[in-house]
Amino acid sequence: MLSPKSINFHLLLLSFFTFSISNSTALVSTRDTLEVYYPTDCYNTLIQSSYSQISYYSSLSTAQSYLPPDSFASINLYETVEWHDNSWTVTVPVDPFTVTIEIGYDAPQAFIGDIIGSAVSPDFVGVKNCYKQERLLLSKPNEWIECYAEYACGDL
Repeated sequence: MLSPKSINFHLLLLSFFTFSISNSTALVSTRDTLEVYYPTDCYNTLIQSSYSQISYYSSLSTAQSYLPPDSFASINLYETVEWHDNSWTVTVPVDPFTVTIEIGYDAPQAFIGDIIGSAVSPDFVGVKNCYKQERLLLSKPNEWIECYAEYACGDL
């Protein structure tokens, strides 16, 4: 027969494991829902040039503070691209992320908040939606360069 002390110890041990498992699950799902990928167009007003990249932010709050992305992958170094009606796959080996973003052909005519495409990555579970948003100034890497995004992919 188990003594009251033994029962209390087992209950304490069980509650500890339950707490640990529930907290680790929450951390994984929180990380999974905060990442955002932006198809981004950047303009350099000093030398009158432009380029496109996919900008990765590990949290939505960082993305909304005009800070440079946590990581990015260049799509075209010499001009901006038509993001809609295309699929873009990028891999960044230095700060690893791999993502495939597909934006629908009718994205330019979509309303703000509409789902206009999808994103898949081995870094998150399932498929993330891409949304049309108001064109926003995402970051200013320096005083001459401004980067804008009209689409955002992730759990927003």
